[in-house]
Amino acid sequence: SSSIPRESVDYIFTDPPYGDNVPYLEYSKIWYSWFNEEADFENEVVISDSSERSKDLDDYSNLLDDVFQECYRVLKKGRWMSLTFNNLDLDVWDALVSAILSAGVEFKGCLYQVPAVISSKAQLARAGSPIGDVILNFQKGDAEEGDTTASDNSSVKQIVLEEAERIIGERGGQARTEEIVRGVVVAL
Repeated sequence: SSSIPRESVDYIFTDPPYGDNVPYLEYSKIWYSWFNEEADFENEVVISDSSERSKDLDDYSNLLDDVFQECYRVLKKGRWMSLTFNNLDLDVWDALVSAILSAGVEFKGCLYQVPAVISSKAQLARAGSPIGDVILNFQKGDAEEGDTTASDNSSVKQIVLEEAERIIGERGGQARTEEIVRGVVVAL
């Protein structure tokens, strides 16, 4: 049972782990050893290619479901949740957005935040990881948990193709993967 009462939180701002971009606990192993503690790798919300862990996209998705169900539970009706996120893998984006929407909040909008400086997190990230974040905003309405709007796969494909074409066209026929993915995510 949670120590935070149901519908008691006015605003949630979160920065969930970015899939497999930064394996935070793996990087923190020495930190834990200094304090003679063990990292809780089992409950870490992350995708990891470590042979010692079974942290794949399904595990990441299931743990995100748990997180956002709890966010929904504690958030007051009519109140907002914002999160910052980046990843080049559309399957990771799908896991995140699906978990949020299945919790019952309503998507209200997003924007791309250009970083003023390259953060230490970005410097630790794998080569090719996106720089900057998309900030997504959601509101808890009167809908019951689990209410979502199904997307037509053909319309999603059309949005992806049109947005990719627009981005590449705006850049004279050349665009980095990061620019295309970010634009497609914002459009979707």
